[in-house]
Amino acid sequence: MKKAAFLYNPVSGDRFVPNHLDQMLEQFQSNGVDALAYRLPESGEIDTEFLNHEKIDYVIAAGGDGTIRLVAQTMIEHNINKPYIALGGGTCNNFTTNLDVDSNLIHAIPEIMGGSIQKVDVGCVNNKDYFLSSLAGGVFVQTSFATDAGLKETLGPLAYYIKPLSELKNVKSFPLTIETDKETITENVYLFLLLNGRSVGNFTNFLKQTDIQDGKMEMILIKEGSPVETANLFLKILKKEDITDSNQVVYLKSAYFKISSPEDMVLSIDGEEGPSLPVEVSVVSDVLSVIVP
Repeated sequence: MKKAAFLYNPVSGDRFVPNHLDQMLEQFQSNGVDALAYRLPESGEIDTEFLNHEKIDYVIAAGGDGTIRLVAQTMIEHNINKPYIALGGGTCNNFTTNLDVDSNLIHAIPEIMGGSIQKVDVGCVNNKDYFLSSLAGGVFVQTSFATDAGLKETLGPLAYYIKPLSELKNVKSFPLTIETDKETITENVYLFLLLNGRSVGNFTNFLKQTDIQDGKMEMILIKEGSPVETANLFLKILKKEDITDSNQVVYLKSAYFKISSPEDMVLSIDGEEGPSLPVEVSVVSDVLSVIVP
């Protein structure tokens, strides 16, 4: 029987994983994997010797995008080259949605164990921080950090949008310069999103066509506009419609981005608070092997 290090966040989302841990371990055993449970501490420190032990065949992470990113970052930093299994058990599960992993984790396990290993793109920020699904900045990102934890648990991903939308009339744009390997643009924007896949904030099909294995990422800039235009644009987002044809949206695709602004701004990396501008982002294609359904 194969062995796996099974790392889980006990407070992610609706706490499905700790409440159904025995069922999940049974599912892995039924599919030929002895999963050794490891409860992630609040400090976020991971026992890398455990992950890299010669008897461990797989590394499994269960939690939200932040948890999935933390484990992946640890594996990349310590050259732990083992197949990675991601199970989305948080409020937002963009990375696992992009991999088409079943949101019912009990059903997802046999589907994944019958799947295949694939290399996926990873974003690298300033040559040290990695992300799997998104890097974002702007007024809406700043306010999302202050969203009440109880509201997140009750309303799920919708909670991240209620507060920003309620402040829409007061929102101000900021100057942003983007350099890619082909062009440089400067715009006054409300928000920017650098995406690895089609899902953001649990809104699927945010973009028409994406590929997390093509060595590039997509960037969306939402430019300054009238309150009516901006409200209509966000309505399209809430309705899960493609927004790249809007006059208020700039769409870029590249393997390299340099992002800067004269204003101070803290970024979000896979939904968690990240570094401040300016940043340089490169796409890395050969550092993470993921088992997909």
